[in-house]
Amino acid sequence: MKSGRQQQQPHSASNTRDVEQVGRNYRSALSELTFNSKPIITNLTIMAQENQGAASVIVKEIENQLRNNAAGQKLPVLYLIDSICKNVGGVYITNFSRNMVNVFLDAYTLTDPTVRKSFERLLQTWKNGMPGGHPVFPRHIIEPIERSIMYIREKTPTSRYPHAPPPKHTAVELLYSAEPLQCKQCGFRYPKTEKGQAKMDAHLDSHFRQNRKMKERVKRGLSRSWFVTVDEWINGEGGELMSQQAPAFLHDGMGHVNQKSAEKSNQASGEDAIDPNLHTVIMPDDDSRKPCAICGERFVDFWNDDEEEWMYKNAVLVDGKIYHATCHADAVKSGTLVEADTDMPDGADQGLKRKAKEESSEVRRWRASKVKQAAEY
Repeated sequence: MKSGRQQQQPHSASNTRDVEQVGRNYRSALSELTFNSKPIITNLTIMAQENQGAASVIVKEIENQLRNNAAGQKLPVLYLIDSICKNVGGVYITNFSRNMVNVFLDAYTLTDPTVRKSFERLLQTWKNGMPGGHPVFPRHIIEPIERSIMYIREKTPTSRYPHAPPPKHTAVELLYSAEPLQCKQCGFRYPKTEKGQAKMDAHLDSHFRQNRKMKERVKRGLSRSWFVTVDEWINGEGGELMSQQAPAFLHDGMGHVNQKSAEKSNQASGEDAIDPNLHTVIMPDDDSRKPCAICGERFVDFWNDDEEEWMYKNAVLVDGKIYHATCHADAVKSGTLVEADTDMPDGADQGLKRKAKEESSEVRRWRASKVKQAAEY
């Protein structure tokens, strides 16, 4: 008998160490339950089922976790208790019943009203949540919890929002009667005075111009110039044609600029050079898009945000006709400005393939003098 007792003592100590190890493992896994996660709750339920011999230790770890968790993290632990009691039951219901009233109410009082609704719904399932409609916990546990919840509800003050002040119709009438002129398109208002009427008219005109531009955009597609050569693109000569770019007769056969000729041409222009960016004309509303009456080249158009208009760049309007500002300045300087026919065909290579018979003799002499002047340099 003495030897038998000596054999049982090591076995009992071994069981104690195993139970403590189960408690440590369960505590480590339980620390991950900080939010409502079904996979974590399921895994912890399975661990509890596999270690029913350590039920008292597992229940103690769960109760400590429920007390120590923050207010927003208590509900997931309560869901774990519900899962273990409904799916495993037995010894776990017995162990949880010992402190369930205090554990439940302590967590309930620390949570906000929105989370308390979930506590109350879970408590209702404990009345008939087991197979056959049997309660999870006995009535002597559920009823004290319900009475305490009713007491807490009565003592908790309800938040009362102040009533909205009654509307003041006179204030609304005063607000709009001061500016009776209203735009029907955007609702903007102006006072009914001479100055207000002028602002209203200008406002309506801006709507008219905006609507007209929108219609023109639909009818007229955007266009662009021909692609430049690779060398021109590398040298930064691509894009819109600017008057400060060297003329065509100053380029060699490979498209490179003759630097000496370009410098002489710039020196010859001197202080009389025209800045094309400072000369713009509003694009005509018709779709003819006539070229320059002197050189026959097409105008470069762009959208002006300040004027809210499509404009021609490097352009001047003289006697109802639009010229390039640089062409017009050169023609005026040389005295060769004449009435030119602007109804020429609008082809992509119009400026390169015009026939000599379509030009007036004055224009031909002017162009010949420019070529001769460049050749002399």
